[in-house]
Amino acid sequence: LGTALTEDQILLAWRLDPEPILCFDGDSAGLKAAARAAERVLPLLKPGYSLRFVFLPQGEDPDSLVRKNTEFQKLLLGAQSLLD
Repeated sequence: LGTALTEDQILLAWRLDPEPILCFDGDSAGLKAAARAAERVLPLLKPGYSLRFVFLPQGEDPDSLVRKNTEFQKLLLGAQSLLD
């Protein structure tokens, strides 16, 4: 949604899942946003909690992929860990 990920949002996401998946555009802005999210979460990490990342193909957005149902599911299954 074009907003910076906050510590409060990370903590809220962890209430739903100990390893939520963040989805970013596959362009340079998306890669930079993912790096900022990783930096933001590092001081908050605790055993059993982390993040995973999905990068969208060039020219796609979450809506276009959800409409292609199987494409988005494949991306989610291949989400990269914070370590990766």
